[in-house]
Amino acid sequence: MPPEELERVKLELAQVRTQLNLVEQSRRELTFKLEAATKELQDTRQALARTEALNAELRERAELAQGRVRELEAALARAQEELRLKEAELGSLRTIREVAEVWKRERDQALQDLAQVKADVERQVSQAVKAALEQLTREHEAARQTWQAERLKLAEEISRLQDRLAERGVVGHVFPTDLAGKLAGVLEGLAEGRAAPGKQFTAALTSLEVEARGVLEAPRTGEAEPRFVTPEAGRVEPGALSTLRMTFRLLPTVRAEEE
Repeated sequence: MPPEELERVKLELAQVRTQLNLVEQSRRELTFKLEAATKELQDTRQALARTEALNAELRERAELAQGRVRELEAALARAQEELRLKEAELGSLRTIREVAEVWKRERDQALQDLAQVKADVERQVSQAVKAALEQLTREHEAARQTWQAERLKLAEEISRLQDRLAERGVVGHVFPTDLAGKLAGVLEGLAEGRAAPGKQFTAALTSLEVEARGVLEAPRTGEAEPRFVTPEAGRVEPGALSTLRMTFRLLPTVRAEEE
């Protein structure tokens, strides 16, 4: 082979080697790009899977959100209906409030009237009590004066009784047994019946009835019998005197026979 041809072949072989190197480099680059693309594809597939999962989750969430929206719409409808009812009730409450305000004003007026009536009643009661107290004071004063007069009268009566007890104005006093003994002695003296000289008959006192008016007092200290007091005339009312009645009769004396 001629040298020129050999050089040309070498040159072509070098060019082919250069091209092969370029092709190998391109292959490696393509392989790298392919691997990168494959990895990117895998990542993209994974991302797509995640995206699909996310889309499914989002669709589920959307469905849930739609259900929630429907629930909220129903709740909103109920709330609107309740609001309408509340507005109606509020109107009624406003009417009731107005009526309550009227009743409150009437109650306040009634309380004022009641307070006025109570004040009038208290004033009338106070006046009545004051008048009754004045009347009672006058009656008490009249009764006091009457009691004063009665007290003076009783004091005079007590003084008179004390005077009587002190035996001022008393004519005398005697014990009933002494009085009875003296009167019995009188009966005995008048009952002897001795005839006067020249006379065949005589008069004798066979019984004696005595009635005395005086004051019968309780026994004093050291005395065993009550006292019969004869007051001075005019010092004691006759109705206040005690009446002492005694009846004396002659009784035969029975003597025991001598043995």
